[in-house]
Parts: sequence; structure tokens; C-alpha cells
Amino acid sequence: MPTYIVNKKSDSDGLHEVHEISPTKCSYLPAEHNRAQVGWHSNCHGALKAAEDLGYKPADGCGHCSEDCHKG
Repeated sequence: MPTYIVNKKSDSDGLHEVHEISPTKCSYLPAEHNRAQVGWHSNCHGALKAAEDLGYKPADGCGHCSEDCHKG
């Protein structure tokens, strides 16, 4: 199961991006100090829900590593 993190800082649209942690999956990860662990999830949909449960609302999937959950 992949591990996910969420960007603590929201983007210009007010969204907190969720990223899959993998050496080859994403080159758009936030800086270490802007990351919060979301944990292991079978897919990005579960990771988005977990990020929002942690208070990072609204959450959005990264367009590069969590494409299925990317809204905008």
C-alpha cells in the first residue's frame, strides 16, 4: 500500500495537495516542513478523506502522483 502525505500549506485555490510518497512517483513534493503524514492507503481517495479528517480541508490529489483524485 502506498504512503501519502498532505501539504500543510494550501495552494492559490485554497486546496491542500495530497501526494503519494515514492521515489519515482512524484517530483512535486512539498518541503519537509510543509508535510503532514496521512499514512498508508490503498488509493488516493482514502488518503484524501484521511487528510480532510486531519483538518486539511479541502484536500485535492496531486495532478502528477494522485491523478485519480485531482480536481483542479
